Amino acid sequence: MSSLTLTVADILDRPIFKHAKLLAGREGLQHTIRWVHVIEVTEISQLLSGNEFILSTGVSWQGEPDRGLAWLQQLIANDAAGLCVELGTYMDEIPEAMIELAEEKAFPLIIFDRKVRFIDITQELNRLQLEKHYQLISDLEWFSNRLNHLLLKPNSFQKILRLFSDYVNAQVVYVGIDGDTKFFPPVKKNQQLSYMQQFEAVYDSSSQDPTVMFQPIEAVGHKIADLVVFVNEHERADFVALLLERTVTAIAQEKMRILYVEEKQKHRQEDWGKAWLKGEHTEEEVENYLLTVDPKLQPAGYCTCLCKVAAVDEETDMTYYTTIFSSILKQKGFLSMIIVEGNHLIFALVNKREQTNWKQRLREAFQQMEQTDLIADGLFDWTSVSIGKLVEDSESLSESYLTAKDTRSIQQQLALTKPTFYDELYIYQYLWKLKKENELQHLIAHIEPVLEYDQHHKGQMLPTLEMFLQVNGSKKEAAEHLYIVRQTLYHRIEKLKELLGGDFMEQEKRIMIELAIKAYRLQKNPSNNVQG
Repeated sequence: MSSLTLTVADILDRPIFKHAKLLAGREGLQHTIRWVHVIEVTEISQLLSGNEFILSTGVSWQGEPDRGLAWLQQLIANDAAGLCVELGTYMDEIPEAMIELAEEKAFPLIIFDRKVRFIDITQELNRLQLEKHYQLISDLEWFSNRLNHLLLKPNSFQKILRLFSDYVNAQVVYVGIDGDTKFFPPVKKNQQLSYMQQFEAVYDSSSQDPTVMFQPIEAVGHKIADLVVFVNEHERADFVALLLERTVTAIAQEKMRILYVEEKQKHRQEDWGKAWLKGEHTEEEVENYLLTVDPKLQPAGYCTCLCKVAAVDEETDMTYYTTIFSSILKQKGFLSMIIVEGNHLIFALVNKREQTNWKQRLREAFQQMEQTDLIADGLFDWTSVSIGKLVEDSESLSESYLTAKDTRSIQQQLALTKPTFYDELYIYQYLWKLKKENELQHLIAHIEPVLEYDQHHKGQMLPTLEMFLQVNGSKKEAAEHLYIVRQTLYHRIEKLKELLGGDFMEQEKRIMIELAIKAYRLQKNPSNNVQG
């Protein structure tokens, strides 16, 4: 495998340097050379940007050892790669202080004890740089072709990781978001722990470790893993980074292909899923089916979610979208079956983790979906995510489905804009049952005088009543929230007493009035229920 960089050690092996002598700084022979400069002036800090190999005759500091030492200090401070001095023309030897400093700082100090043409050296080093560059392109092309070849074969994921590990001759680790971790080449448990601790130390902090390189693996903008390589030769790091980038791209393509195939299979099983939602499968049938999907599955509850979809073109491949959503849900601990029905996506979910935080995990999943490019394209209407209640057994999924549809209807009636859980609708659950039985009007009758007054007088009695109850009868707060002076509020309260009775703030009557207001809000807009 090629090295991307040219080092001081590389050039000392070239014929043009056969008469050169290394005076000091052997420990720095692996310094990278980016540029070659001939410098004969004393103030050089503004001329350097790092990794320059400097050629000089010493004319600017001949006969002045202190000036030569200060000149060398500037080179070291500005990260020059090394210094080559031609002796004989302006000076016969290098001051001892310069040799000692170069050795102390591991800074290669090289001399020619005869005349040399600096133009020949610069041409040779530039030629070497070009050779390195062409070899790099050739090696990268070969590696990319091998990756493409492996992508056409079965089980290419592990073959790609093995190729990368063998080619860079380094330990490679695939760290999946879902906990799937693979080591190439395989190592013992104690070594695995050591590598993971080293990676986590770099990942979780801002500290840099040149021996640990990693890059996220993403599928259509969504992270599924990190690929880590432990570089054992620092001078190859730049080239390894290029190989790492290409390997990550290949793995992302392979993972996306696998996810896509799996999702295609799921779509072929939609009829089975629809029957499950309708309660047409026995618990044993459901469990047998789920075990074929995930043999280690231990369900901790089931639920359904409904997501409204904007107009979808007939040519839109929904598998592309559902693949990403299933991957996100998997990371959050849910096995998913996604069914496309009309203008809705129906998510049948199996909770794989503890129930205590299932809502939080599901909220986070939908938040991640919102952040993908798919949502930015305007395909999905995420203001209408409706989540049914979590049920304990698979046979009750149909019950969760019905509550998800009720949640959708209540959302539309109340114009709720955030993902909504059925069991967080509280009193609206029961009001909705009354609405379906055409019983809401009996509740609304308790505020009928207020509604009639507003209708005939274009008044604001209902908003005033609602706010007054909301602030627990605080006249000051009610006036502030309604943006009216307190005297106006007093007049309205007197009118409310006249319409509802002077005892409308007493506990039992107040509860009934509050329920009546909520019933009115639920009844007010026409329903647009989910069909199915």
